[in-house]
Amino acid sequence: MPTHLTSNKAIYEEKSNNIFDLAVISIVGDRDNQQDSFSYILNENEGAVIICDGMGGFDSGEEASRTAVERFISEYRFNVDIFQTVQQLKRITLSANDDVGSLKADDGEPLSAGSTLIAAVIKMNKLYWNSVGDSRIYLLRNNEFVQLTIDQNYQTVLIEKKKAGLISDEEFEKESWNGDALISYLGMNTEPLIDYNETPITLESKDLLIMMTDGLYKLLSDDEIMTVMKKHSDINEAICLLELNAQRRAQEKNIIRDNMTVALIRIK
Repeated sequence: MPTHLTSNKAIYEEKSNNIFDLAVISIVGDRDNQQDSFSYILNENEGAVIICDGMGGFDSGEEASRTAVERFISEYRFNVDIFQTVQQLKRITLSANDDVGSLKADDGEPLSAGSTLIAAVIKMNKLYWNSVGDSRIYLLRNNEFVQLTIDQNYQTVLIEKKKAGLISDEEFEKESWNGDALISYLGMNTEPLIDYNETPITLESKDLLIMMTDGLYKLLSDDEIMTVMKKHSDINEAICLLELNAQRRAQEKNIIRDNMTVALIRIK
């Protein structure tokens, strides 16, 4: 399965196997280039979906995200023992981190770039996922909409400090300006934090997984995203409506729209 990265304004793809239906949309927005990359690999009863959001000036972020996705797809193996799946995901993620960290600029100097990563692996009715950075994976089941991943940014650190009584409300507000700064990403000089589920989630028919970069959730709230998902059972309609709502919100706020990539996975 090829890596999908393009300078076109939008990419839309759909795929299906015996276990789930998949729809993916990737939007450049108002940026000069697309720094998100995505890909997927499926057989009849198993599938993996990966999304990366690159960071860096000029084309650096684009190269970082593409490199990570290419590493994931090239190393992923079907039919790995279910108990080894977590280790496979971690190993591939660390390999992707090494690849991004080894990128060089034209002058031979290290490339100033990084990338987030979210990956979801579905084997029969079992879900495994992992994450580095602040891209997100949600699970919608009936009326429950749950974020599975944790944003690995300074805002999360501040929230935990505030909950623990380590900082005051005033200190929290003072430091929140830097909340989007990532504390973990691919391409770090040290091993990144990898968020993952060690015990697989048993999926049910009609469960919906939503994978997204921050280009969506910084425009639409969880409630707004969930409302679209609940009203539109057809994932192709739902993903197009998410894009339309995000576009409208950016226009209403008169803001420069970021790259956005969203994948919807509906369990059969």
